[in-house]
Amino acid sequence: MKPILYILLLSVPALLTGQEGAPSDPAGLEASRELTAEANEDLAERDFISAEAKYRKAIARSPENSVAPYNLGNAYYSDGSYGEAFGRYKEAGERAVEKDGKHMAYHNMGNVYMQRKEYQKAVDAYKEALRNNPGDEETRYNLALAKEMLKKDQQDQQQDEDQQDQQEEDQQENQDQNQDQNQDQNQGGSDEQQQDQQQDGESEKEENKEGEGEQKQ
Repeated sequence: MKPILYILLLSVPALLTGQEGAPSDPAGLEASRELTAEANEDLAERDFISAEAKYRKAIARSPENSVAPYNLGNAYYSDGSYGEAFGRYKEAGERAVEKDGKHMAYHNMGNVYMQRKEYQKAVDAYKEALRNNPGDEETRYNLALAKEMLKKDQQDQQQDEDQQDQQEEDQQENQDQNQDQNQDQNQGGSDEQQQDQQQDGESEKEENKEGEGEQKQ
């Protein structure tokens, strides 16, 4: 089983476009919302290219629309473009004024971290999401999953380090054994050479003694 497949992605309802307070540019925000709604329809009809273009126009039309970057992030996420998705989620979180918007942005930023296997960052993102919405069970589920994956990743990393250390110790031990064997072989050769030289010297002495005796006769 691959737990990462069970990561829960939050989607924005079509009507979630409200902002706290009066917008600085009401007309621009309204135009941005209309473009967002059109992009949502295009995306539902699997026209990604048209939806992406309209989301981008909506983002450019009003900096107060946090839904457009969020929905575009979801589109990228579903397409496997996690880098693009993360950038849009981050933008949505920065634009969002209401806690619900921030919660959803951080939740899905955590999902991107999970896909990247950056589990500690995922844990931090889910915790931030829960600060904005402590009661969300989907975020709690993903946080528990991220903690589990982080623990497993740390255990695997420690195991790899232990194996590496053991391999280095075994390699050093083999090198030491080979060095000792070479020293023994060299020492054995030196001893034999010394014995041969000693025997040669004794033979020469015997020959000299025999020669001296003959001269005395």
